[in-house]
Amino acid sequence: MSDFTWVENLLRPLVPRGDPLSFRDAPHPDECQWFRAAVENGIIQIRQCASHCRQNREPSQPRRDEFLVPHQPMNRRHLFSLYQPASFNREYLPHIAAYARAILDFGYDVERSSFSRYRSFSKNLLHKRAGQGYETDAEFYDDTGHIHLHLEAKKSPRDTDAVVASVRSCSSLDRMPLGVVKEIEYVLDLAPKYLWIVGPGSVDPATHVFRVDVEGLNARFTPVDDVPRS
Repeated sequence: MSDFTWVENLLRPLVPRGDPLSFRDAPHPDECQWFRAAVENGIIQIRQCASHCRQNREPSQPRRDEFLVPHQPMNRRHLFSLYQPASFNREYLPHIAAYARAILDFGYDVERSSFSRYRSFSKNLLHKRAGQGYETDAEFYDDTGHIHLHLEAKKSPRDTDAVVASVRSCSSLDRMPLGVVKEIEYVLDLAPKYLWIVGPGSVDPATHVFRVDVEGLNARFTPVDDVPRS
């Protein structure tokens, strides 16, 4: 069975209300492979919603697409959004896949990581202000608690390429287009050592990895060949 078929077979029964499964962008083999590895190795555990889950709006048809994320007070996430029809949250495919590959292939410790973490900015940045809330996709920490690897996940190759093209061509934050600056200026607050920008097709191989050097309210991005091993 192909990894894509495996993912389809897993997700189809989980769609809320029995709505049909559809993808806005066709899944790529690498994200299917590592999403499957995430589930089979228990990196994420998909389960039926608890009765008190606020997303469980139809008690007679309990949702089955909930999964828990590590080290978060509000740690429930859902693979689907309750539109009409229900829609798969497409960014979770590369997001979960890359998170799993960092752990299973590159040796990062799940106990020194976070997935989908809620934060607030600690200081005023270029456009963001202290106290403003935001969410990071995944963080992996070194022995001192600093972020060694930060993962920024995108839902489509188009979205990934738009950011990566600017990072590669400009190399420093102060030269990038405004839209890209707003997307990644959190590096000024978090100061990760490495940034992995990932989407469908760039989970394996990991083609968009950068060393980050923060200097005041600017940051320089240097391409590296692969995700550094833990």
